[in-house]
Amino acid sequence: MNIKKIGSGLVVAISMLAFNAAAQADCMEEIDYIQQAADNLRCSDDDGNGIFWEHAPIWQYAAGKGKNSDPGDGCEVHQKLARLLYEKPVVKANGKIPAKQGSRGAARALEDHQYAYAIDLLTQFESSVDSSVVNTTDFPLLPDGILCGTSTTPVCDAAYWAAKARDFATDMKTRIDPVAGCS
Repeated sequence: MNIKKIGSGLVVAISMLAFNAAAQADCMEEIDYIQQAADNLRCSDDDGNGIFWEHAPIWQYAAGKGKNSDPGDGCEVHQKLARLLYEKPVVKANGKIPAKQGSRGAARALEDHQYAYAIDLLTQFESSVDSSVVNTTDFPLLPDGILCGTSTTPVCDAAYWAAKARDFATDMKTRIDPVAGCS
């Protein structure tokens, strides 16, 4: 009798592990896409090295509040939006991540199997993009030194890039089921 109970308990445990691994593996592509989008949206990388948006941010900071701000101040908007997508866990001095840190960003919510929360964060991202004011400055260079206005990249305005960011979040939401996870 004990052997049957242990055997059936082991089968259930292995099945649950296999199910959890399948569910985790199911969203890996989406997690990677969202993390990459967050990294591409930031004005600087983890080492503080500037990337493209540092000199020509898509959005204005404190728009409509009578502030004269440098174009680079829009990087704060980029950072806030990137956090909705993915924020790396804060690691303590002892090398551990606090247990009660919670999910920060849609990618981490997917990692934690909080699918509805990931969709909510992507919806917040869309709303934030919609309510943020785009810059009117020209984009002379695009990432990788590509000149704007050429046949390969004819679109040079911030509104185009803001729409691309919003479309990304909309597409990601369609790939996530609030209960079952990713398809």
